[in-house]
Amino acid sequence: MNECGFVRNQFLSSYFLIKEPNGKNRFILNLKKLNSFILVSHFKLEDYRTVLNFLSRDCFIAKLYLQDAYFLLPIDKKYRKYLKFKFANKLCELWYTFRVKHSPVYFHKVNEKSR
Repeated sequence: MNECGFVRNQFLSSYFLIKEPNGKNRFILNLKKLNSFILVSHFKLEDYRTVLNFLSRDCFIAKLYLQDAYFLLPIDKKYRKYLKFKFANKLCELWYTFRVKHSPVYFHKVNEKSR
């Protein structure tokens, strides 16, 4: 996330903090209102069997937790106006897809194109 300026037709969301078991607070941008405007088409998420089809002899593999993978998918600047919130009287925006309704579909399509 980063500080930003006002943009016409921006969408402001609220946020809250959740206390994690380790004592740290986790930032949650409340996108419930924004998500009500987003239509998501049905898709099939792959599982371990799909991964096995990609593997070949002497193939290297890494483990990636999906909760972290969303941070690797940036939002185009023209769409960041929908992921804004105010913090300490400053306007901020997110630049990744986490907690947006279509995030799993977006992540799935990126994976499909990388094959």
